Amino acid sequence: MIRIFTFLTLFGAGVATTLGQTGSSCASAEPITIGQYVAPADDYFYAFTPAATGSYTARTCGLSGCDTKLWAYDHCTDLVVDDGALNSIAYNDDACGLQTVISMDLVGGETYYIRVGDYQNQCADSVVTWELIVNHVLPPPLVCAPDEVELDI
Repeated sequence: MIRIFTFLTLFGAGVATTLGQTGSSCASAEPITIGQYVAPADDYFYAFTPAATGSYTARTCGLSGCDTKLWAYDHCTDLVVDDGALNSIAYNDDACGLQTVISMDLVGGETYYIRVGDYQNQCADSVVTWELIVNHVLPPPLVCAPDEVELDI
């Protein structure tokens, strides 16, 4: 009886681990910052929280040799994942040959989810290298001294 219980406990833990592997879904997205990454699987999710409000770009152009797709989402709850732009704030397929570019205006401190994928499993035998860059960030808001007043002209 103890062996059966041990088996069921280990089996249950294995299922939970498989379902929650990092990057396998939006809920288990891998946290990232600005930089270059290698997606280990198709439809791999990353979570990015920009420090500043501004314009950002995710791209595979010149970095990956297969037919790629990129999506960006501003939410994770009730996310419907499809092959188009449904629910996304940015989506692209084939911006530079078979590779991809998406530009996003993001709010500092908010979390966004970037999904890296491919067209009809074209990248199954290779990895997808991609990068996230900052194009322009807004300057921090001005803070008035106690004896100053903000004035919009």
